[in-house]
Amino acid sequence: MTGAVIFILILNLWGCDAKPVIDSVAVDSVFSSPVRIGTLTGADMTEASGIVASVQHPGMWWIINDSGHAPIIFLVDSTGRAAAHYRIDGVTNRDWEDLSMRIHPVTRKAELLIAEIGDNRAVYGVKHIYAVDEPSNIQFNLAADPEPIPARVYSFVYPDGDRDAETLMVDPMDHSWYIVSKREEEVRLYQFNPDYIERMDLAYSQGAGHSSNVETSTVDTLRFHLTLPFTGATAGDISFDGSEILIKSYIQVFYWRRDNNSISLPNLLTQEGRPQPYIPETQGESIAFGRKSHSGYITVSEKSSASDQPFLYYPRLKD
Repeated sequence: MTGAVIFILILNLWGCDAKPVIDSVAVDSVFSSPVRIGTLTGADMTEASGIVASVQHPGMWWIINDSGHAPIIFLVDSTGRAAAHYRIDGVTNRDWEDLSMRIHPVTRKAELLIAEIGDNRAVYGVKHIYAVDEPSNIQFNLAADPEPIPARVYSFVYPDGDRDAETLMVDPMDHSWYIVSKREEEVRLYQFNPDYIERMDLAYSQGAGHSSNVETSTVDTLRFHLTLPFTGATAGDISFDGSEILIKSYIQVFYWRRDNNSISLPNLLTQEGRPQPYIPETQGESIAFGRKSHSGYITVSEKSSASDQPFLYYPRLKD
């Protein structure tokens, strides 16, 4: 980072018992050092690999686990305590790595997108995104078996060979879906073909029903756009209004601001990302903006061997 270094101590946030963390922040940073607002508790989220802010339940967050866990989504409150869980019907969790939210362009319903895009050894040709309507009438009963909810599957292959990825982003400006690969020296940005997403969305909205059968799903071949000058991309998010983008690695968070609504995400990412504060976690693989405009961002750790999994909030310093 450039510029003089200042030290910021955040004492309280959202009325909860926040534990401050001190970290260096550059004078040109948009966000501040993190506040520990809680810990992931109340359910088995020991390998949290994706997080996104809820639309239906303001102030709450959806979380998924990585491979080896049941195909369950968890709803947690603003301190990281689990409140509800649901099983995605008809699918497995081969390697769930990210979680995004969108407003369906046809039905206008809030929809969770679960990215089964991990592939550590690059051996799976076809990857999948599972789409589910965000549950609206929450049953706060973690003691019971999770209620099953149906999924729709969107499948894809890369145009240039099998790859590992942990980042899915949905652009609310034009409803485009993007994947960022993980392991290359310069990670790669790919996009779903818009006509594929439009065709699948229209079919489901016109009564085609739910189809979680990955064996018979229609498969898209992604478009490659560009490389980004870092490695190890583990998560990303676009703000609800589409004006801000975050992509993180294990050691760094990069930020882009879109002042011109007409600029596409690939064109925006040709600009250099601005590093933001980030305290590296034990295998931290999740990041998400809050739902409110000009919000801060949340990170959580995936590593089950960590002593705990802090729920860290990075408040905004300036617009």
